[in-house]
Amino acid sequence: MAERPTIFISAVSTELRTFRQAVSEVLLAKDIFPLVQDSFPPDYRHVREMLAGHISKSDAVISLVGFA
Repeated sequence: MAERPTIFISAVSTELRTFRQAVSEVLLAKDIFPLVQDSFPPDYRHVREMLAGHISKSDAVISLVGFA
């Protein structure tokens, strides 16, 4: 059986939280694992390094762009 794909969802937390949640729910319904920053544990590294590490392990990225 094929491994479940992972998609990193990028969005400004304060502005697009509900949209990111909606995208996550749709992906889960399609048996795709959504990876969102809300679920990350505290990390000692620079944010850019941390995000690059998570994105490099993902199969794709969805970026929700707003005004913030």
